[in-house]
Amino acid sequence: MSDGSRLHQKKWPWIALFFVMAAAFLALGYVYYLGQIRAASTHEYEKLHAIAELKTKQIQEWRRERMAVLQLLAQSPYFAAAVQEFALRPDAKDLESRLRQRLMTVTHDRRYQDALLVGLDGEILVSAEGGVSGARPFHGTDGEGRTEQSPYPRW
Repeated sequence: MSDGSRLHQKKWPWIALFFVMAAAFLALGYVYYLGQIRAASTHEYEKLHAIAELKTKQIQEWRRERMAVLQLLAQSPYFAAAVQEFALRPDAKDLESRLRQRLMTVTHDRRYQDALLVGLDGEILVSAEGGVSGARPFHGTDGEGRTEQSPYPRW
């Protein structure tokens, strides 16, 4: 055998070893990449989950505070008596004016946009802002059974 053919025979194991090592490094790099992607995705999911839980608690607390204010208002014997009297005499403008004034006080003190006194049928009886008496904040359902809502939230 000539020296050229021996050298040629000795190159092939090294070339094969190079390709095997390159393939191994590529495979390990890909596995590492997938692990990093999975870890980053899990980390971001956990962050979003924590934010969602925090926002849920904040909304619950905000609603609890709003309901507490409404409970205080509803438990006031003078306000309850005025509402009962207004239910008996809905055309009493002086009583409507006093109720509107009380609702305006609540909106001012609590920085609400509006406060509504709503009847059991959903009809707005008195609004702190005025001008919506007789409107209905909830109109029932649409043709597909979904509730149609106005901009007035229902607590």
